[in-house]
Amino acid sequence: MRRLTLIATLALVGLTACGSDNSSSATTAVDSVPVTDSSAPVDTATLDTTQTTAVDSTLPNAPETTMAGGGAGAGSPFCELNTELNDGGVAMDGTDTPASLENYFTVVFPEQHSQLEGVTPPELTADVATLIDGVVQLSNVLEANDWDLEASFSDPALETVINDAEFEAAGSRVDAYCGV
Repeated sequence: MRRLTLIATLALVGLTACGSDNSSSATTAVDSVPVTDSSAPVDTATLDTTQTTAVDSTLPNAPETTMAGGGAGAGSPFCELNTELNDGGVAMDGTDTPASLENYFTVVFPEQHSQLEGVTPPELTADVATLIDGVVQLSNVLEANDWDLEASFSDPALETVINDAEFEAAGSRVDAYCGV
């Protein structure tokens, strides 16, 4: 589940969510400069800078990842609900009102959480529990700050929630399963 703009879902709202992409390769553009007499001035207007060189940054122990739409569970009821969690609810970008945050975390999310219980694949049960726990922790921080997102950013408890490596890893596994 895409780590909801973890800091801007603080990153925790949509069963995870802003998702980090663990792609195993990258392409980097490199300017191409023709080799000429080094003492002659170079006319930069005629340089061909459109050439690129692919750089393989494959990590030998990197987990397999799946491109969007191609995960093992893509299209399943679980992944459909995951998409709803990622796309709906609150923006967590400073535009939500305290009332909308309170409604999301006390009404909407608990309903979606109960739906998840019936469709979570057995292999993701622990990950979903980790994600739900992270969202509950985020909710607790927001509630302690009267559902004021800006005030919550000043709360040291939020840093613990935002920097939870287990939450991030669980979200990555759910994203891979759903092909996000």
